[in-house]
Amino acid sequence: MNKAGLNHTMSMNDVYSLEQGRMVFKISTAKSDMKNVWLYYVDKFLKIHGLTEMDHTLMTKIGTTGEKDYFETIIDVDVISLRYFFKVEDYDGNICYYCDKDIYDEEPKDPVTMFDVPQQAREEEIFDIPLWMKEGIVYQVFPDRFYRGNDFIEHKKDVKYGSWDKAVKWDSILGGSLKGVTEKLGYLEELGVTIIYLNPIFMSPSNHKYDTTDYFEIDPSFGNKEDFKELIERAHSKKMKIVIDGVFNHCGFQFFAFQDVVKKEKESRYKDWFHIYSFPIDTGYRKGRRNEKPSYDTFGYHSGMPKLNMGNSKVREYIFKLTDYWTREFNIDGWRLDASDEISFDFWKAFRKHIKDINPEIGIIGEIWYDATNWLLGDQYDSVMNYKFRTPIVDFIAENSISASTFNNHLQFTRARYKRPTQLGLWNLIDSHDTPRFLTLCQEDIRKLRLAITLQFTLQGSPVIYYGDEIGMIGNQDPDCRRGMIWDKDRQNAKLLEFYKHLIKLRKANPVLVYGEYKMIYIDDELSLLIYSRYTESDEIIVVINNSDTEVDINKLETYRIWSDDRKIISLVGNKDSDSMMRDDVFNNGIIKAYTSVIFRAE
Repeated sequence: MNKAGLNHTMSMNDVYSLEQGRMVFKISTAKSDMKNVWLYYVDKFLKIHGLTEMDHTLMTKIGTTGEKDYFETIIDVDVISLRYFFKVEDYDGNICYYCDKDIYDEEPKDPVTMFDVPQQAREEEIFDIPLWMKEGIVYQVFPDRFYRGNDFIEHKKDVKYGSWDKAVKWDSILGGSLKGVTEKLGYLEELGVTIIYLNPIFMSPSNHKYDTTDYFEIDPSFGNKEDFKELIERAHSKKMKIVIDGVFNHCGFQFFAFQDVVKKEKESRYKDWFHIYSFPIDTGYRKGRRNEKPSYDTFGYHSGMPKLNMGNSKVREYIFKLTDYWTREFNIDGWRLDASDEISFDFWKAFRKHIKDINPEIGIIGEIWYDATNWLLGDQYDSVMNYKFRTPIVDFIAENSISASTFNNHLQFTRARYKRPTQLGLWNLIDSHDTPRFLTLCQEDIRKLRLAITLQFTLQGSPVIYYGDEIGMIGNQDPDCRRGMIWDKDRQNAKLLEFYKHLIKLRKANPVLVYGEYKMIYIDDELSLLIYSRYTESDEIIVVINNSDTEVDINKLETYRIWSDDRKIISLVGNKDSDSMMRDDVFNNGIIKAYTSVIFRAE
């Protein structure tokens, strides 16, 4: 028994209230070490007075990540406070008791030795996310590259537009606008989108707008405030939410406060809005020499993106004022927070309170590329752009660099680490404006892209569609992944578009794909095959993923879970046309073709 592998902390992640009268407890152990784990618990004050005995429940293994197994249980309780400990049994039958003070060979009797439910785990601290985030289908729009509105003028003063259908450079401007997005709402509605995420729209000299000049103005290349209001109102009328990018870690070089510092140096009233090491301001660029560090903190050493000092109360007031303005005056539905891991927890806690006081239904989504546990405890974000989802899908499907078992272990990370409420609203992406497109990574094999999006739409979390993926757009690393959207239907992949629509309808028609639990049924590394279930007490859907270049006869697999007694397929899910499409393409008498997936309803 590896006692050193036992880990549980009285924290907001390992023990918390799910809802009134229900609490979640989690513990991790060394991988493959423990056969059984039990939670023992008792009313703290009754135990002290000797008025009650311990209750206990067997915990469920919910996943394996790296060298750890994770166990979880949910209990119904109605007490002021709890004392608790864990009983663990390894595969050799050895037993010990894991408490706050120590690990014991005998069951502890003294309440002082046990864990004590912390204040932040109690009902006053219940954390949940807006319903629209749990059930959302997200569509990411890079405004300059999506669609030119009917007010587009080819030759604006001082603007040279690139060709819409040709390769783009880092500084290309194509002329997409807010009116262009509004004019394509019908397309997005037909696709099934419920959330539109817009990359930055505030005034900026670049095409990407991550170097903000004025946070209170729409960039003229995208339109004006009336255009933005029209987009929001029209989107809301179609039951779509609008989430906008908040770039608060840094601003642009031409931002009024930074320009004041450039001009007045130490005499500027804004010098403490930034992290400046010396004057005069030095961008670090030298003719004929390699770039050197600027004399001020920036995002990624880019001199055009000075880092804001969020420890300064005036900066915080400014950020709160601008978020208040766009949230109240324009009725936006959420903020996606750029480079948010470079800003202090203290600021984000204050930001959450500020935004949720305006409207509790506002969504807060952070950009975190790694383990986001510390931001998803209920006091900062509702969700993150889930790169912990994207990375294993790229490795498993696009690059074939990991096994099915390893993929499943990576997939369990968020389930094991993150709180249950936020798991449903994680933004599950397979690519974005910051990455190569998935179709390019898998050498333009549409079959592999279909596998990836099947996973997106049948696993926990909200699927994110990067504009154009649904019609087969390709693109390598930035800026190539930011090409102009293809609107010519003759150049679109119509079958892929219908496949997206089918999966979106499937997800919307089957709440089990949103709210159901996840269970891995069968893994075969040699066949690169996965079979998993999404289930509730009353419903179950089963997904088979064949990530290999050979067909698989599922009738020969040593598993019984997904077939009736005569080992026949029960049914496919969806409408008649979609069923026919999937049956003809991938399934015949139990044979699943190479790089394909099949979705069943268990009955």
